[in-house]
Amino acid sequence: MIVSILIIPILLLFALILAIIKRKDAFNAFCNGAMEGLKLSKEIIPSIIAMISLVIIIKSSGFIDDIGKIIGKAFKNSDFVTNIVPMAFFRPISGNASLSILNSVCKIDPDSLECITASLIQGSTDTTFYVIALYFSSIKVTKWRHTLTCALFADFVGIALAIVFALLIFK
Repeated sequence: MIVSILIIPILLLFALILAIIKRKDAFNAFCNGAMEGLKLSKEIIPSIIAMISLVIIIKSSGFIDDIGKIIGKAFKNSDFVTNIVPMAFFRPISGNASLSILNSVCKIDPDSLECITASLIQGSTDTTFYVIALYFSSIKVTKWRHTLTCALFADFVGIALAIVFALLIFK
């Protein structure tokens, strides 16, 4: 407990002592780093706002719930599919949206097959669109078509295997 309280002051003190030993201007270096951070934020924030807006619009429209119900009609256990489709759709787009869906699925029954599957999806995939929008825009990469294709394929494989393993092991 005491270590967690003291770790940041100790690190700051260590950085200050190191700057004095190396005869560096710590305040100027801090100000330059803060300025670079602000410039980077200026470049990244539009991409983040676009992603958040997209997630809110899609989630609020009910489109994904309708798709889940349509797909669920093709399967014997339609509740399972209806609960998993939003998770599978939002996971590559937004970590917060997928965590929100995971929370709502697991709040009903934490030991359910839906909760286990959603948890496996959460751990098996990444927020592809967020990563591409954030990291590629920050380093000004414009040719990301092949990256997107490979990343979405990896997400598809992760989601499919999460469902398969959940059904094989936990059903």
